[in-house]
Amino acid sequence: PSFDRRTEVEEHGLIPGYATSGFDSKWQERLRSCIRRVEAEPDIRRAIEVSLTEAGLPAFHMNFSTDQGSKSLVYSLSESRRADSREALVLMIASNWTAAKASAKASWGIGIAVTLGRYLRTVHWLSRDVFLVFVDSSLAYGAGARAWLRSYLNGLSELRRGVLRQAVILQVKNGAVIPSAGCGGHQRHGA
Repeated sequence: PSFDRRTEVEEHGLIPGYATSGFDSKWQERLRSCIRRVEAEPDIRRAIEVSLTEAGLPAFHMNFSTDQGSKSLVYSLSESRRADSREALVLMIASNWTAAKASAKASWGIGIAVTLGRYLRTVHWLSRDVFLVFVDSSLAYGAGARAWLRSYLNGLSELRRGVLRQAVILQVKNGAVIPSAGCGGHQRHGA
């Protein structure tokens, strides 16, 4: 066939039929262990760093300015076994960092994200790397999320993985982790 402009063939991010639902008992225990670790740390930022390190995921720090002064966030990358660094997914986890210690809700959200990041490195059905971005939910208007995106899109991030194809923001409500915003920024209402 002939095309009037350069055409790129895109491999989809998932191989159909290979994914499984839920964590098996080994991953459930790793999740519980991660949650206990987060709850044992004196502050949330330290809890995230320790959890990422123990999961074998690198911890990167980013400082940014807001009207409320200088703030920071932590992010990591779960490298897929089949990825080629041209596309990535983003999993953003919002926790209240002003709390003296991680609440049960924050521990659950951080534990899910770290365990999921660790798990996604082992699967063969995913062909995109996944950024794990931990932001302070107490900042106005998603300042941490905006700062990380601005840094990444302007080429200032320590770590690059091509085009950001999809993003999901996780929020913990009533003990359940639910996506509060997903692809294209579509809000999930009624949750």
